[in-house]
Amino acid sequence: MSNDASASSNPEPAVLDLLVTRGLLTTEQRQQILREADLKHNSALSLLVSRGLLSDLQVAEALGEILGYPVWGGGAEDIDPELWRLARPSFWQAAPIIPLLLAGDQITFAICGLSGVLLGLELANHLGKVADFKLASASQLLSVLGSRKDSHTTVESLWELGEAEFSTDLDIGQADLNPENPDSPIVRFVDYTIARAVREDASDIHIEPLERRLRIRYRIDGVMYDVYSPPKGLEAAVMTRLKLMSSLNIAERRRPQDGRIRVRHNTRTMDIRISFIPTAAGERAVLRLLNPDAALRALDQLGLGDRQQPLINMLSRSQGILLVTGPTGSGKTTTLYAALNHLNSPGHNIISIEDPVEYRLEGINQLAVNRVTGFTFAAGLRSILRQDPDIILVGEIRDQETAAIAIQAAMTGHLVLSTLHTNDSTSAVSRLIDMEIEPFRIAETLTGALGQRLARTICQFCVEEYQPASEVLTHFAQCRNFGSAGTFIRGKGCGRCRNTGFKGRTGIFEIMDVDDEVIQLIRNAEMVATLRQHMMGKGMMTLEEDGWLKVVRGLTSPDEILRVIRSR
Repeated sequence: MSNDASASSNPEPAVLDLLVTRGLLTTEQRQQILREADLKHNSALSLLVSRGLLSDLQVAEALGEILGYPVWGGGAEDIDPELWRLARPSFWQAAPIIPLLLAGDQITFAICGLSGVLLGLELANHLGKVADFKLASASQLLSVLGSRKDSHTTVESLWELGEAEFSTDLDIGQADLNPENPDSPIVRFVDYTIARAVREDASDIHIEPLERRLRIRYRIDGVMYDVYSPPKGLEAAVMTRLKLMSSLNIAERRRPQDGRIRVRHNTRTMDIRISFIPTAAGERAVLRLLNPDAALRALDQLGLGDRQQPLINMLSRSQGILLVTGPTGSGKTTTLYAALNHLNSPGHNIISIEDPVEYRLEGINQLAVNRVTGFTFAAGLRSILRQDPDIILVGEIRDQETAAIAIQAAMTGHLVLSTLHTNDSTSAVSRLIDMEIEPFRIAETLTGALGQRLARTICQFCVEEYQPASEVLTHFAQCRNFGSAGTFIRGKGCGRCRNTGFKGRTGIFEIMDVDDEVIQLIRNAEMVATLRQHMMGKGMMTLEEDGWLKVVRGLTSPDEILRVIRSR
């Protein structure tokens, strides 16, 4: 039955199926009610009650089971008086929803339909609360509303309580689910979900179908957080709205789809990359919020500190290849864009090939991979070399063909910037060898490799002193700069940081600068361990040591650095 609910934004067919299963409705009555509801554009559940086939309490119980909410059996005396004063009966009758209880971070509503769920989610989010629901019959809600004529303010009062913390000036620049009614509940719900993610500096929005509900999560500073869980019946409407916004095929649910949305928030425009995939439970969507500020960062904003100069020296060379390494989500693209911003000038012809183009940079020719047309990294690189480039950015070296062409470009008078998925900087050499690149070619072209991670920084509004666990400090005892820490601090957790203790992120880096001795080691195809030992002997600061340095400076905590390093 939940499968029927997931097939449409309207759970009524699933409710009717449940009633047939329980013997409260015949199959013929079900079909007749659905036909009549379709012809009259009316609610099938309302017709059940108006035709005298079922009581509204029976309908409410069935709807509650489909949506996963309990039935409310109370009356006006069970409503929180303070919360009740915020509502006007004439509004709630049209809603249809009644606020029942405000306890801690949770506000409970009594509803009799899906529109009540949508409004309740919006109101709760404006208040910074979590919404919970109980199902009631329409007659029960009207009875309660009729008994409370003393209410004097409006639902807008509830809205205004959260208005100081939430800006509604998010303009969606694509299609609308209902062009005649842009304020329809599902449109407002999707727009609010995006606006809230922008406000909380989320990098991704995950909308995941579960068996009886949707789960919406944000990724903030690299960590996933639950936001709220709408009922399963909203799945199709939410996905349809998102597909219309990104100009995708709303009828296609069996194949993956990728699109792009452009939104305007306050004074800045933001692009959102969106991906849909079919799962066993329904369609799943992920929205990547592309913060334009990330494309404008300079090298001195990455967290390199006094180690910025070696990187600048590598970028000042007229030819060679510079590699940025790390896992997905470690900030490699941001680092490459900062490098391009440093190099961008009228005297340079800079061309990039990316999959996809995440941020658009003024003055740089950016190409996007298109596998449908055969325009891969390798094919794009060949075309770029005929465009008289000085500097080439390759979004990622994934295969032998791309690696060979990038190395060849670096040997023939071009500066090439790219990324590799390796654990550290020195492992970039072994990865290229694994891709069948001859060691002597690597030695001739590699100017340097930069390994990096992103660590969350301590929220400055809730700092407290603490003592890390002994096993955490034991891990850092191997660092050559260990022992220079004084008092350890962390974030206690507050409203500004979602009670996580962290706000924002900084990079931790290790830089392998290729000199004559390193070139010889690469030519001899020495093991990575030998190369790494040589670099450390020459003073290369490892990821752990740079992380510890940022602990000493009070930017982050030992536990956070250990969490990031262990992701290797």
